[in-house]
Amino acid sequence: MKKNSQITRILDLARQVPPVPSLSSEADESALRNASDAIADLAAGDGAIGGAEKELLSEGPPLPVGQILAIKLARSLSAVRDLDRPATLRVIFAMYRERNRMHRAARLNPHGEDFLRNKIGQLEHLFARSPADWTLTAVDDGCPEGSGRLAQGIIEKSFPHYAEARKVDVLFLEEAIAGGEPEAAGIPDATTSTKGGSILYGLRKLAARSEPDDVLLFTDADLSTHLGQAGFLMAPIVNGQADVVAGSRRETDSAQVKSTARSSRGRLFIHLWKRMLPVLREIIDSQAAFKAFRAGPMKTVLAAASEFGFAIDIELLLLAHVQGLGFAKSGICWIDSEIESSTTGQETHLTMLKSVAQFRRRHLPPDLPGGEIALMVESFTFAEWNDLLENPPPAILTASLDRLGDPEIM
Repeated sequence: MKKNSQITRILDLARQVPPVPSLSSEADESALRNASDAIADLAAGDGAIGGAEKELLSEGPPLPVGQILAIKLARSLSAVRDLDRPATLRVIFAMYRERNRMHRAARLNPHGEDFLRNKIGQLEHLFARSPADWTLTAVDDGCPEGSGRLAQGIIEKSFPHYAEARKVDVLFLEEAIAGGEPEAAGIPDATTSTKGGSILYGLRKLAARSEPDDVLLFTDADLSTHLGQAGFLMAPIVNGQADVVAGSRRETDSAQVKSTARSSRGRLFIHLWKRMLPVLREIIDSQAAFKAFRAGPMKTVLAAASEFGFAIDIELLLLAHVQGLGFAKSGICWIDSEIESSTTGQETHLTMLKSVAQFRRRHLPPDLPGGEIALMVESFTFAEWNDLLENPPPAILTASLDRLGDPEIM
């Protein structure tokens, strides 16, 4: 079969998936799995998969995100099937007020995603024909609604074999702090954690369970990022090509469905944090909760980390850079699950920027360019920040993504 006809066949298979699949639809998930399996079997190890992906990415806007996702899942399947050594992908996510999204969608709960069962299913499908293995861990971030207990009940009832083997489990940050677990050292109490404390504790816990070349990956509780894409983050680490692989919604090979409300403030956030941390200039999308790390060297990084808030992603990337770890990026498909999100407030971005200014002081030399921006950010009030959001410099809104962080813009 000629390459052009391979691409045509791949595109025909991908187009069996809706352009924007539902996060909670069993039919859409089944279509994704069937298409990705067929594509991987048809063109494993062939450049036709990449050619088909480029062709879909050239369409639109709007991009057919579901169809691009089917091809990315096929590429991910091929990556884990081709691994030449055993390794374990250890996935972690934090939970806080996630009961609604944990349940199935229903008339009284239209935003339900049944995300725990769906994540398990995505990982089962990804590794069904791979020499590698996987685990999944949820961390209750001091949730007042008992998200962790609900998750524990679902696992024990629906996946008792995984619960017994500790392949899928739940950790509780409050219990870890109260019990004096070493992996929770430095975290005063669960109320000081807004995602970051539970991610830091969970990654330390998983690192202690891991072999040096295992892969740690953290994601969000929702289904915005399909876990079936983990293969093309895992493979470069297992194959020795990188120590850190950051999934990104903002690369040329990314595709996303997002709210317009996040776009302008997201651009301003990116520009300012990159001005403060020019050593991470190549990272465009710091906040995509889809990052993978080699377990061995991450133990040193995790021991030095101290961010308990939403800026945990940036501190981990910065500390990995300081340790000299090898970086790679990978464009992902992402479908916004903002309605139930706890990170949509404008104040969150300013809080994160102030944390970044502290990282700079803590981990980098003081004479590095961008110090004046750090001082400006530290002095911002919420009123001043909101005024800047309402009147952003025009260049911030029009600059290409790779230029954000350039001092000439602002």
